[in-house]
This record gives sequence, C-alpha cells and structure tokens, in this order.
Amino acid sequence: MESRHIASTLSVASVMTLTSSTCTQVQRLAVSLAREVCVVIVDYLNSDKKRQTRKVLFSTDTSISDCDIFDIYRTRFQLEFVFRDAKPFTGLTHCQTRNKEALSFAFNALLTSVNLARAFARQQGMNL
Repeated sequence: MESRHIASTLSVASVMTLTSSTCTQVQRLAVSLAREVCVVIVDYLNSDKKRQTRKVLFSTDTSISDCDIFDIYRTRFQLEFVFRDAKPFTGLTHCQTRNKEALSFAFNALLTSVNLARAFARQQGMNL
C-alpha cells in the first residue's frame, strides 16, 4: 500500500524497461535518515498478465543508476540464499575449530558445495 502512494506522488527521474517489468528511479529526502536517497520502484508483470508485483529498493548513494541498485539487491539476495541453504544442508554452523585458516577453508568448501549443487541441479533442469 505504501509503495503505491510513493509511486503516485514522486516525480520520475528515469524509467527503465526490463523483461516484463518496469523500473522507475526517483530521488527524495528520507526524513528518518535525514538525507536524500535514491528510490527504485520495480513493477513486475506476471506471465498470466493478471497480477503485478511491486518492489521498492533504495540506496543512500544517489549517484548510482537504477540498474546498479537493482543488480546490487539481486546479488545480495542471491548471497543470502546461498548462506540460507548452506546452514542446514552442509553443516555450516557445525565447524568446531577456532583456527582462522581452518574456518576459512571450511566455509569456502561448504559454500562451494552449495554452489556446485545448484549448478548441477540447473544443468539437470531442476529448480532449487
């Protein structure tokens, strides 16, 4: 509900059309942060053309483009999903060593195994 209000009251600085989605970038003063922020509103149109999903992203760096903000958020969530999957399935939290090098090796091995499993599943046509 709040994002609809934002979209209707902000002036549009740039509009970028993605595959079945529209990305709008505006700059506004965020009162709670006491600074200007760059707001990106992404509207996704589902394949059945009946539902629309809206995501509102923002950045305190007003010099970057809407594509960069979108890519940063997408990359961030991909990383979060890797960690989410690594915790229960690979034993990421079960390493008992205190040695910095051993921890680094364990984390890298476990995260690599999650990424390899995802790549293999994608190659086999499975969606994880």
